[in-house]
Parts: sequence; structure tokens; C-alpha cells
Amino acid sequence: MIRVGQAIRAAGRAFTSKQLVLGGALVSAGFVVEYGAQMIRMLVLARLLAPAEIGIVVSLNALYALVGMSTSLGVEVFLIHVRGGDRRNWLAVSHTLSLAQAALGAALLLLLAWPTTWLLATPDALGTFLALAVVPVLAGSSHMRNLQLTRRQVFWPAALAATVGNLGGLLVSIGAAFVLRDSRALIWGLCATSALKSIMTHLLTRVEYRLSFNKNELRQALGFGLPLMLNGLMLALLGQLDRILVGAFLGVEPLGSYGLAMTLILTPISLLLRVGTVIFQPRLSAAWHSAVVTAFPSLFRQTTMVFAFLGGVYSLCIATTGCIVLPIVFGTRFVVGAAFMAVLAGISLVRFAKGIANLGGVATGRTMDVMFSNAAGALGLLVAMVGLSLRPTLNVAAVSYLSGELLGTLLMVARLDRLFRLHEEGSPFRAFLVAAAVLISAIAWVALADPPLSSRVAFATALVVLASILGWRFASPLRGAARIKEN
Repeated sequence: MIRVGQAIRAAGRAFTSKQLVLGGALVSAGFVVEYGAQMIRMLVLARLLAPAEIGIVVSLNALYALVGMSTSLGVEVFLIHVRGGDRRNWLAVSHTLSLAQAALGAALLLLLAWPTTWLLATPDALGTFLALAVVPVLAGSSHMRNLQLTRRQVFWPAALAATVGNLGGLLVSIGAAFVLRDSRALIWGLCATSALKSIMTHLLTRVEYRLSFNKNELRQALGFGLPLMLNGLMLALLGQLDRILVGAFLGVEPLGSYGLAMTLILTPISLLLRVGTVIFQPRLSAAWHSAVVTAFPSLFRQTTMVFAFLGGVYSLCIATTGCIVLPIVFGTRFVVGAAFMAVLAGISLVRFAKGIANLGGVATGRTMDVMFSNAAGALGLLVAMVGLSLRPTLNVAAVSYLSGELLGTLLMVARLDRLFRLHEEGSPFRAFLVAAAVLISAIAWVALADPPLSSRVAFATALVVLASILGWRFASPLRGAARIKEN
């Protein structure tokens, strides 16, 4: 144990406790504002717009995310990764690629606008889908200096720009919804968010905005970013195309309920996973490079325990109270059945398992494995196409989504488990099997006993209290590992 502790301290020596806490807090705050603004915007739109318009809003969000993820060259990640990434030449290269990425995204949105409205049988919304192409154009002119500063653990400029953009976009969306009463309110909000973010990035830096067309540097950046673009395409297909399929087979009104349920349940998970990645990836990567036999297995096992615990508690709350919470948040017009919510609880637990598996893959440099995992997960879309063509229901769509997520997760877990074959404690992912067994028991209890609202709320409350108590105990090894002294 002493040797493992020494290895952990050596692996994390470049990251002080103060930097870890302050940096994590700033990044977490920015993410909370981003996801909170998205959730509040959907809540307000769900209350003000007709169900058919909400279906179009869900489709617009899905198409925008699909194009954005599949055209991303990872410019921000490249600035952090490349040696000498704090130099002005790499900043100019990132600006060039950002503009190229924006142009490509806008072109794809214009090309996909008509096919999407045709699939959804909403020809009147064509102008709204075409207007979506303005959003990446506004975002592409952002100054990357604020992101470059994160190499020095300076997070506040990027966090401030994102916060102003997200809050401003939220206010514009709400105002437009009151005036327009249709899905165009989303376009106004997204445009405001992109424009405000871009303006803030220029106001918060004194570095000149420049472009670069150096062939060697562009080639190096593209060599890094193109595989990420393919990986983003796989993620986008897996995470967004299901909404387009639901709209095509079931119509825009059922799509509204499906999209709102997915947003309500999966958005907090995405927030937790992004924060967890920011906090744990630097330390896991450092442990992998300096102490692969000692520190890395210990840190990864502790991190996996945290993810499994959070995933188990969260999925249990969804299984028992999800059907009740959804109409309370978005209104009684948007209701899904208990079976759909049970499957969504399973998706939630698998999402946590996939999050820690992908984190382990990135920390150990297995990015190709991560890409193949996402590609395998996209096979769930084929299941959805076949299933919805035979039985067009929301439950079939949810089960298809779960099958894809589970397949991709199992593939990544199998790849990572090879690192622990000789480790005396075995696979760190066994904690998720325990969480899955408890979740299945809770789903059976709800299905067979149909407990009243008071019992479900009491059960969920007890879970949260238990999570708070046990979570503090489980986190103590991680807190101890984070107390790193500077040289």
C-alpha cells in the first residue's frame, strides 16, 4: 500500500491540490450553466409551444448536434495536446481550422434541411431548418486564446465566455418563444449563444486574431483531428439519429415526449461525465505513464467505484420516480409509460459504465478502441430501424437505444479488462454488475407492486441520503490521492 501511495503521489506531482480543486470548480461551474441553460430552455419551450412544435425543436437540436459532432476537428483538444501549443503559430492554425469547420457544418446543415423535413413530414418547417446553418458560422469566428490559456490552468476566461453566451442565449430563446410561439425560438437562442460566446472570446484577450495557412502545421493538426471527426460521427449517430428515426416512424408529437424524456434523464449524466473527465483524466494519464502496474490500477478502480455508485443511485431514482417527474417538469402533455422509463433507467446505468470505460481508454491512449466502441454502439440504430418498422412504439425505440449503448460499452470494457487480468482484485467493472442487479430488483418491485407515489418518493429520498453518506466514505481515497504537494 505504501508503494502504491508513493506511485500515486509521483504520478500526480504536476497537478497540485489547489489547481485540481480550483480548475475543477471553474470548469464544473461552466458546465452546470451550459446544461442548466439547455434544460431550462426546453422546460420553457415545452410549456409555451404546442407538442408538434416541441417535436420540431427536438429534431433541430438533434440535427445540430449530429452535424456539430461529425464535423468537429478537435481544435480545442489539439491546442492542449500539441507540443508548444501555447505559441501564436498554433493559435493561428486553430483559427483557420475553426473557420473551415464552421463552413463545413453550415454546408451540411443546408444540405440536410430538406431531407430532414421530408422524413418528419413537416415541409412548413423547411425555413427554420435552413436558418440553423447560421449558428456554426457565428461560432466559427471565436478567438481560441481563452482555450489556449487552459494549458496554464487558467480556466476563467473560457468559463466566463461560455457562461455569458449560454445565459444570453437562454434569455433570447425565452423572449422569442413568448413572441413567436413556434420552433423558431430555438434558432434565435442558438444564434445568440454562438454570437455572444464569440464576442466574449475577443473581448477577453489582447492577442491579435490571425489565420495561418502553413501546410506542415495544418497537416499535423488535421492528422490529429480527422480521426476525432470520425469518432464524433459515431457518437453523433448513436446519440442523436435515434430522434430522427422516432420522428420519421412515429411523428413529431411522440418525438416531443421521447426527446424531452431523454433530455431530462441523460443531460445530468452528460454533465457528471464531463466534469469527471476534466477532474480525473489528467491524474489517470499521469499514473498510466509513470506507474502503470501500481498507481494506475488503484486510481482507476477507485474512480470506477465512484461512477458505479453514482450510476446505481441515479438509475434507481429514474426507475422509481421517472414517470412521475417527467410530466411535473414539462407538463401533462408529455407522458411516457413505466416500461419506457425502466429501459431509460437501464440506459442511465450503462451510460455511467461507458463513461468510465471511455475515460480509461482516453487516459491510456486507446483512442482507436474508443472509436470502435462507438462504431459498434451505432449498430443500435440498425436495430431501431428494423424494430420501428415492425412495431413503431416508443418502447421499441428505447430498447434499441439500450442495445447499442450496451454493445459499445461491453466492447470497451473487454478491451480495458485486459489490463487487470493479472491484478489480484480482478475487473474494476464488477461494481456495475452489483448496481445492475439492484436496479433490476427495483424495476421488478415497481412493475409487480405498483407502489404509491409516497413510497416511491420515500425510496428515492432514502437513496439520496444513503448516497451522500456512503459517497463521502468512497471518495476519501480519492481525496487523499489529491493531496499532492508541490516540489
